[in-house]
Amino acid sequence: MEEKPTISLDDIRAKIVSEVASIDQKPYSDAIISEQLQAARRYFGEAIKNVLIDELGLEKYGWHKEEGKIRRSDKYSDSSPLI
Repeated sequence: MEEKPTISLDDIRAKIVSEVASIDQKPYSDAIISEQLQAARRYFGEAIKNVLIDELGLEKYGWHKEEGKIRRSDKYSDSSPLI
């Protein structure tokens, strides 16, 4: 059975936008953004999640367009394990 969205794509986008300014300032901004990207993938598909990453410029903050687990790269070192 297909899971019905409990949130709109516009709501997901708005929540991410509201947290971007707080990355590395508020303790849970990273987690909230990752959670919203997971919701976008779950309800709207991998391609839509990737569009959000592009549209909102999230790659410069460490989120990448890859299949599987959504995570932010460590901000201090390219060789560090992903969070």
